[in-house]
Amino acid sequence: MLNHHLYQGNQTFTDGFRVLFAGGGTGNSVCFMGEQLRNTSAEIVYLDFSPASLAIAEQRVNIRQVENVQFVLGSIEQLPDLGLGEFDFVESTGVLHHLPNPQQGLQVLADSLQEEGGGNLMLYARFGRTGIYQMQELARLVNEEVYDRNTELENIFHMLRSMGSGVFHKHNVIRRLDQTLDMDSIFYGRILNPQLQTLGSKDDEDVEAYDRFCNKQDRAFSVQEIYHFVESAGLNFVSFNNPKERLKYEIENTEMEEDLKEKIMKFNKSEQQAIAELVDGSLIGHNFFVSKRKNPEAVLQDEIVPHIFGNPAGLKESIKKYFEANETRDFKAKCTYEKTKFDLDLPLTKNVNHYLEYLFNDNDSTFGELST
Repeated sequence: MLNHHLYQGNQTFTDGFRVLFAGGGTGNSVCFMGEQLRNTSAEIVYLDFSPASLAIAEQRVNIRQVENVQFVLGSIEQLPDLGLGEFDFVESTGVLHHLPNPQQGLQVLADSLQEEGGGNLMLYARFGRTGIYQMQELARLVNEEVYDRNTELENIFHMLRSMGSGVFHKHNVIRRLDQTLDMDSIFYGRILNPQLQTLGSKDDEDVEAYDRFCNKQDRAFSVQEIYHFVESAGLNFVSFNNPKERLKYEIENTEMEEDLKEKIMKFNKSEQQAIAELVDGSLIGHNFFVSKRKNPEAVLQDEIVPHIFGNPAGLKESIKKYFEANETRDFKAKCTYEKTKFDLDLPLTKNVNHYLEYLFNDNDSTFGELST
């Protein structure tokens, strides 16, 4: 995915590829990237100002025996003084919108990229979090002159439980939380039922609740503000990339009359996406790629060399076995992404099988050569 969207399909990730996780947290993404780049000469740099988060991330990396990660304690603003060099890829998710000056933070990251580098960012979305910002304002009023975090949270939980004339249910608070709230989640239950305070996950849920309702430094962005934010740092916006949300940015997927859709689709891409965000109203975060290059995405053409990255264990044998055993030749798999579950059907036609045979045994042929 990174190769296609950020490196025109030409990145091998094996020749000194350098990655920066700016605000690496407890190491989810670091561990994932470390596994993907295992047994290469790639270097991953983890940066975070929290000693506690760094300790957890380092422990997780050690458990996985990933050896290509360097841990650095520090903030994004300190990056120019740390002497870490330039990077091919930078990721910062859920961090920039909490900085005193998000634009300065993005500029620091942009300056750390080499000339053909790119990155993955996540920023809070303005309109889908409208109810959350109402709750933050309520929290500020209720917790005026309250300086203890536990008391702040208990005050806001009590307020939430009291809404709706004492009859508390999901619909009383859904617009004040987010549209993706799961009725069965511990987070929701923690608000609904004070007895759940005794659960072992209390600390985790309270951290999320405090971040959502009581955060004192939190800036959200609309689609149009995202484009301006990126361009002001000398970067190019590439595409939104959250698999669950990206279709919501396409005006053709919105529910409106076709003639109105046709008129809106005459606008430029960013204007269409801005309208789609407002029409949908449920986006609470923007996940997107940026690049130093103007046109970093790969284009399918005869000169492209197809490649299966990482030699996934058992993939070749599984596809071969499925192709031989099924007349319909549909490769089916059950997939999950966060809370979304879906079935994946891939038709294994003779042409697909032809390409796959070459991909598993030959990494040098172009599409044009494979088609002859």
